[in-house]
Amino acid sequence: MASYFRSIFGGNPSPSHDKPHSRSRSNPANFFYGPPAGPSSSSRLKTKRSNSFSATTAPSPLRYTTFDAARDMRYGTPSKAEKVPLYRHSSYRSSEHVGHYPLYNYAPPVSYGTPSMASHVLYDRRPSMQQRHTWQSSISSANESAQSYIGMDPHGRRAPALHMHPLFASTRLHSAPINYDVTYAPSPRTVLDRTTHSPVDAHTLSQPATDPPTPASSRILLRSDKFPWPVVVGSCRNGRSPDITNLDLLHSLHETLLTRVTPQEWEALGNGSRAQRKVTQAYEQRCARLGGWEGGVRRVDWLHGKTRLIGIEVEKHGPGAGSGKLVFGKA
Repeated sequence: MASYFRSIFGGNPSPSHDKPHSRSRSNPANFFYGPPAGPSSSSRLKTKRSNSFSATTAPSPLRYTTFDAARDMRYGTPSKAEKVPLYRHSSYRSSEHVGHYPLYNYAPPVSYGTPSMASHVLYDRRPSMQQRHTWQSSISSANESAQSYIGMDPHGRRAPALHMHPLFASTRLHSAPINYDVTYAPSPRTVLDRTTHSPVDAHTLSQPATDPPTPASSRILLRSDKFPWPVVVGSCRNGRSPDITNLDLLHSLHETLLTRVTPQEWEALGNGSRAQRKVTQAYEQRCARLGGWEGGVRRVDWLHGKTRLIGIEVEKHGPGAGSGKLVFGKA
């Protein structure tokens, strides 16, 4: 029986003696191959782990390491890591908000209408060896070109230097007390008080037209939206006052508007245009009332019958800041 089993399983009756030679001549063992088994849980776990470790570009939301404190925008402001450094110059204080504590040195002006020496520059807090007012050159050049400008005030606004006499001072909400029709030459019968209709006394007419007074050697420039010509006010030849007076202003205004227009100025309105028709109508009404048909069209006809001087407004903004603007109304 024992020999039978040995023949089946390849057994050797003397394994101890034949052991070294059995390896060389033994046949390969027969293995039984079964159907491949399904993936085990351990293999699935390894696969999942390998996939999770390989997807490094999309971190898991469960990981606490994905929170980046440097990019935390929870309160709408970047963290310290992303703040851009602010490089400030030595004069950075001039751009700061002034608030209730002014940083500028302000000295009250000596008088209105003159170039104020009060600086509007926001000075640095540290002491300086030498003060350099960079705005002095611009103020001096403005004073040389025209006397209708003064320096900046502490708030950065350009204050007008031209202050008209109360007889002419007017605003959009307040008319001047004068009542004067520019068609007529200035006289006690034509220059009246708007309220009492009484003549303006000679003492008032002899007072300076501006404050501070404009010297007789200078000029006052006035303009209007009704006509394109400037009114240059100067002192009368026989005037005894060292300054330009109220009467000088009225005479200059009357003489400027009673000037006859040239053919070029007439054609500038446009042949047959609406502007020409309105000027023609004003000319006819004026001549029908006062005569002078042979005199032709004059500059006063550009007012379209609104020949009463209401006042003079001082421009505070724009390119004409500081100059006088003539305001007219219906006579």
